[in-house]
Amino acid sequence: VYFWGQAGSAVGEQVSSSTPRMLKKAMGRQVRDVACGLVHSAMVMGSGEVLCWGENKYGQCGTGTQEQTEHPTFVGSLFGVACMSVSCGGAHTVVVSEDGRVFSWGLGANGQLGHGSRDNLTTPSVVQAMRGRDVLAVTCGVGHTVIVLAGGELYTCGWNKNGQCGVGSTSDLLSPQCVESLRGEGVQHASCGAGHTAVVTGGGEVFTFGSGSCGQLGHGDCQDLSMPRRVGALVGIVMSMVACGEEYTVCAAFDHRVFGFGLNNVGQLGASSTSHPYLSEPRQMEFLKEEEVELCKCNQSEVIALTRRGALRAWG
Repeated sequence: VYFWGQAGSAVGEQVSSSTPRMLKKAMGRQVRDVACGLVHSAMVMGSGEVLCWGENKYGQCGTGTQEQTEHPTFVGSLFGVACMSVSCGGAHTVVVSEDGRVFSWGLGANGQLGHGSRDNLTTPSVVQAMRGRDVLAVTCGVGHTVIVLAGGELYTCGWNKNGQCGVGSTSDLLSPQCVESLRGEGVQHASCGAGHTAVVTGGGEVFTFGSGSCGQLGHGDCQDLSMPRRVGALVGIVMSMVACGEEYTVCAAFDHRVFGFGLNNVGQLGASSTSHPYLSEPRQMEFLKEEEVELCKCNQSEVIALTRRGALRAWG
C-alpha cells in the first residue's frame, strides 16, 4: 500500500509526501482493499481483517473510542469475520464480509449506517435489514450509503437532501431501501459523490441521481434528481465502471475511453478550468486516448486512473 499527500492521521504518517511512499503497517502483507474518507482511512488485509486510522470523532475507526487513531489499528470486534471490501464516507465506514453481511459504524446522524436510527456507533454492527441478501458491494458518499446486490438490485440509506438515495423523495432514509426504478436494470457497479450517485448496469448504461448543482448528473443541466435517469449522451457506449468525486463524475468504457462531467474547477475533467469551469454533459478525455484506462478512482477534486499496463495517471 502506498500513500501520498498532506501529512496527518488519515494517511497514517506525520510527514507530507508529494510522491508515493509505502505504508509501513502494510509492508510484506497482502491487502485486499483500501478506502479513504474525508479524514480517515481503512484497509482490508488478505486475511480478511480490517484496519482503520485517522480522525475518529464519531467512532469511524471502529475501535470503541472517539480518540484519534494515528496509525493503522485493527478493528478488534471484527476478528473472526472475513471481510472482503471496505468503503469510507465523510465520517462513517462500511464493510462487506465474505458471507455477504454488511457492517457499519461511525457517524449515523442521517441514517447512513442503516440501523434504523440516527445514532453514532464506535464499533461495527451488522445492518440487519440486509441480512440474508447476497451483497456484492457497498460504496459511501459523504452522508449516504449505497449497497449493490449480486442480483443487480440497489439499496440506499442516509442523507437524501438532494435525492441521492434515488427513491423519489428528499427525506433521509434510516434503513436501506430498494431503488425500485432500477429493478430489472441489473446494476453492477455504483459510486457516490458528496450528494449524488451514479451506477452502471449490466448492459453498460449509466444512471445518475441526486445533486446536479455542477452538472455532475450529465443531463445537460444543473437540476437535482430524486430518481435515477439514464445518461442519454452515453447511450451506445458500453461502460465498465463509474467513479464520483465531490461534484463530478468519471466513467470508463470497455473500449478504454474515459468521459467526465460536472465540476472542473481544478481540471479534474481533463479540460481547461478557465474555459470549462463545469461540464453538464459527458466529454471524452482526449489526453487518455492512448492509455487504455481500465479503472478510475476519484476523491474530492483528483482523479487517478489505472491503465492496462499497470501505470497510474493522476490529474486535478
